[in-house]
Amino acid sequence: MGFLSRLLGVSEEIKKTLEKQYIPQLMDVMDISLPQAQVTFLKLLEQAKQESIDLKTSKLPENYGRVLLAKETKDLQIEAMLASRRREGVTDEDILWWWNLHELERRMMLKVDEQRRTTQYLRFRQAGLSKGEAGEQVRRFFPTYGDPDDKPEASAEHNHLPPELKRRIDRYIEKRSRDDMEAFKRDMELALTFNALVRKEIKEGNL
Repeated sequence: MGFLSRLLGVSEEIKKTLEKQYIPQLMDVMDISLPQAQVTFLKLLEQAKQESIDLKTSKLPENYGRVLLAKETKDLQIEAMLASRRREGVTDEDILWWWNLHELERRMMLKVDEQRRTTQYLRFRQAGLSKGEAGEQVRRFFPTYGDPDDKPEASAEHNHLPPELKRRIDRYIEKRSRDDMEAFKRDMELALTFNALVRKEIKEGNL
C-alpha cells in the first residue's frame, strides 16, 4: 500500500479505482491540469473518508444493498428508510446498485457531483449573476442529492433526490442531451429545478 493510501486509510485497490474514474472527470469539470486534479481528488477522498468515519458508515459491507432488502420487512428502521426512497421512485435494482457499492465509491460519486455544481456556480458568478441567481441556475440545470426526508425547500418537488436514483438520472441526462439538447433545456427551464423535472419524468414513466 502506498504512503498516501496508508495516510488516508484507504486500500490501494479502491484508491486506484477511484483515481481512474474521477481524476479525468475533475480535469474536465473544473478545467484544470492533471496535477491540480490529483490534489483535488485527494482532498475530496479525505473528506469522504472523514464523513464515513463521523457518520459511522465506514464498516458497511459492499453488499449492503442485499442486506437492506433482506431486512426490509424485519427491521422497522430499514423499512422506513427504504419506504421514503420508494416514494421517490427508487426500485430494488436502484437499491442494490447504490448500496452494493463500496462506501467510498458512494461518497466520492456525490463529492465529485457537488464539485461540478460548485464549479458551475462560480462560473455563473463570474458571468455577473448574483449569488441568488447563480444558485437558481445551478438548481435548474443540475440535480441535487441528499436524504429525501430532509426537506429544505418550500415545495416538495424541489427537495433533495435520493442518491439511489443517480445512475438512472445520469443515463437520462446523457440520452436527452444526445437526442435533442434544445428540447431538454426548455424542459429544465419550465420545471424551475432539475429535481422537479426528474420527479415529473419519473411520474410520467420517462425515467
